Amino acid sequence: MKRKLSFFFYLITCSQLLTAQINKVRLDSLFTESHKQNSFSGTVLIAQNGKPVFEKSYGYADYKSQNLFTIHTTFQIASVSKQFTAFGIMLLQAKGKLSFDDKAADYLPLFPYDNITIRQLLQHTSGLPEFWEKIRPQLNHNISNGNKELLEYLVANKPPLEFQPGSRWMYADIGYDLLAMIIENVSGLSYEKFMKKNVFRPARMKNTRALMVTDIRKIDNSNLAYGHTWLTDSSRYEYSHLLPGKDFVFYLGNFYGDGSVISSARDLLQWDKIVNSGKLLADDYMQKAYVPARDKNDSLLIVNKSSNLNPTYGFGWGLAKHPAVGRMYYHSGGHPGFTTYYLRCPDKKLTVIFLCNLESSAAIGTVRTKMMEILYQSFNENTQPNN
Repeated sequence: MKRKLSFFFYLITCSQLLTAQINKVRLDSLFTESHKQNSFSGTVLIAQNGKPVFEKSYGYADYKSQNLFTIHTTFQIASVSKQFTAFGIMLLQAKGKLSFDDKAADYLPLFPYDNITIRQLLQHTSGLPEFWEKIRPQLNHNISNGNKELLEYLVANKPPLEFQPGSRWMYADIGYDLLAMIIENVSGLSYEKFMKKNVFRPARMKNTRALMVTDIRKIDNSNLAYGHTWLTDSSRYEYSHLLPGKDFVFYLGNFYGDGSVISSARDLLQWDKIVNSGKLLADDYMQKAYVPARDKNDSLLIVNKSSNLNPTYGFGWGLAKHPAVGRMYYHSGGHPGFTTYYLRCPDKKLTVIFLCNLESSAAIGTVRTKMMEILYQSFNENTQPNN
């Protein structure tokens, strides 16, 4: 979990997309120069019609050992994980094991809020107490807390809800931790085993795991990239999780469901193909993930009123629509040393995968913005002659 996760990270730039010829030279120049300026490190994969049209890595998976990225390198994808937890719930719903409008308390023993539904957890409309300022300080910082400790705290203290469930939208990581526990209680499997058996293995995502931890020191994976921060004063890269102020990596290290998946760029593209294929979940079921949250008066719950795209939220996906690309399904994530973003534009068959193992910063935001500008310009250059 990270304070103020940048879920709507540069949403407006997402409107500047294309499905025409992509200017690979300009993209490569952008990332090469950004890496030289210590503003980017990681892998970018852009695909059209399910096939990569731009795929390249810059920098190192581990700057201390100077291990290079490979097609198998995995990243902590942070909140991009939420779509997988949501998919697990959807699989159980399709099998008749639960219903989206069931009370969460029906599947979570002692859960103290009997007016919150599974749908509201999925769509961030539950009104659960704010975590970072209100719950985190109350946890024992001498141990590694996780889903178990969170539920115990809620049961013991029953802090007041932020609002009446279903009346507003507020991003709540802990809702997805609870969803992971519902998956476990319904399936009889651990979250990790359920996701491996029902999602990643049948999807042939060989480098993807739904871990039970987020503390990078607890992850046993030889292909895992390390998250870094560029220290200007000493002109060097340092592991982000070791820096002052990052001790929450330890005492919040056992949470899972909201941001504990590790994956590679190639696996995320494979996921894109599987989601489109209907092989794991029939399309009529999958489309439920893209239905935006509404309040009890059937009004859309806009999640970022400053955006002219009026973005909404489904089941683990941010939702928007733009005249240039049609429907947009997306999510971003942030974890110490990692900035991730995954975008699907199904109407244009465009996929953008951005996996960065450098601390989220204004510099990386600028790189993302410029990448989108290049894509937009490529689209204009290839469509204007026909207009």
